[in-house]
Amino acid sequence: MMSFPLGLLADIIYVITPTYYRSTQIGDLLRLAATLRLVDNIHWIVVEDSNNISSAVKKLVKDSTVNFTLLNYKTPPSANRIHRGVHQRNFALKTIRSFKVSRGVVYFADDDNTYDKRIFNEMRNTQKVSIWPVGFAGGVDFEGPVVRNKKIVKWKTGFARKRKFPTDMASFAFNVTFLSKSPMPKIPDNAKHGHLETDFLMQLINSSDELESKAEDCSKVLVWHTKTMKQKLN
Repeated sequence: MMSFPLGLLADIIYVITPTYYRSTQIGDLLRLAATLRLVDNIHWIVVEDSNNISSAVKKLVKDSTVNFTLLNYKTPPSANRIHRGVHQRNFALKTIRSFKVSRGVVYFADDDNTYDKRIFNEMRNTQKVSIWPVGFAGGVDFEGPVVRNKKIVKWKTGFARKRKFPTDMASFAFNVTFLSKSPMPKIPDNAKHGHLETDFLMQLINSSDELESKAEDCSKVLVWHTKTMKQKLN
């Protein structure tokens, strides 16, 4: 399901949001939609972990006034349950690849995070892979690279410090042209806990020197890994 013919807009940001049913799902998606409608040239790709797209999600996405593609992909029973959203993100990547576009940026935006609209303009001119810090990630107040003279000198994280790219899924965006590569990069379902980002980024770049620091050389936090509390309902 799409809301406009592809190819009409240049320099689109393809925002991938995997989602699944829980009591806070619609509230979380509504908050994200409220931010995305403030940003120009956004194509929101929502992938529901279900056999069918729910009527509530369909209505919310259509009412958001954001250009969108609405998909569903049920996580197979054999999937690694350590990770959530892997199959939905990969399905979205394949969908973007099928658009056969040569300009644009891809960003993974989970529905329970909090986003300052400015982060989308920061990522829009990404040449390869852009990076910035994320609040409340990696077991610290914020996780991300430390930049000196336009160069990443170290990483701040409280989790799995030996990862090649110790960063959060919400901390980077990449140029859509990577999706035309063969084989196409994808998020590995067999990655160790906390290594999804590193294992994916290693398919795009070889070292931190190739990362483009945003948000004033990674000195500003414009994304928060907030997560909403699971509701206990009678």
